Amino acid sequence: MVVQAEKQRLVAQRAKLHSLLSPMSPIRRLSNEVLLHIFEYVCEENLLQSYPWFSDRRPLIELISPVITYLPTMAISSVCSRWRVLALSSPSLWANIKVEMYTPAGEKATALVGFVDTVARFLERSGNWPLSLSLYMEGIPSYETGQPPLTFLTQHARRWKTFMYRGDCLLTKCPSVKSLGLVGWEDYDLESSTHYMSRNITSLTIMRDYDSYLELVLLTFNLPSLNTIVLDM
Repeated sequence: MVVQAEKQRLVAQRAKLHSLLSPMSPIRRLSNEVLLHIFEYVCEENLLQSYPWFSDRRPLIELISPVITYLPTMAISSVCSRWRVLALSSPSLWANIKVEMYTPAGEKATALVGFVDTVARFLERSGNWPLSLSLYMEGIPSYETGQPPLTFLTQHARRWKTFMYRGDCLLTKCPSVKSLGLVGWEDYDLESSTHYMSRNITSLTIMRDYDSYLELVLLTFNLPSLNTIVLDM
């Protein structure tokens, strides 16, 4: 009974989709400009999560639906030829990405090849558009794959506009970053790490506990453009 009900639901959903794609359907009459506004609203975040997840700790986001539902830009580009052309010609749709990855060592590192290819596709299609990137990384970075994920992302650091990071690796210099978020660096020397940050940062969100606010005072000397610090403890 459950299988039959699910089959009927899928058939009904397919019929509904066909009606939406009909030449006479209202969505077909929308201009490209209106469609792009809708796409930009829908594609505020694309979640790229490595698979398989080798760590005993779970990723930040548990996937409870098909992967494509977490990749709205890719889903839109697969609907029809018109939508695909619009998506591929709009780099801003590909520039909002959330990356969650576990980087295993040894033979398991080869499992990341497909994941890296997907990340590369988003970075390529985003062109020169400023990137809004959220990065969560677990494990030890591996250099056994053709293009290590973290290294590959930092190659585009000049385009990082906003950056939220959670992990143990040291940040590289990212001159284009203006808004930065740091999560879970309880044992990290924040004052020293500012030497690796962009001098153009104006807003900094820090999610960790402090024993002293002296560190925050010293931090401002290394970030001359900083005008906003948000503490989320």
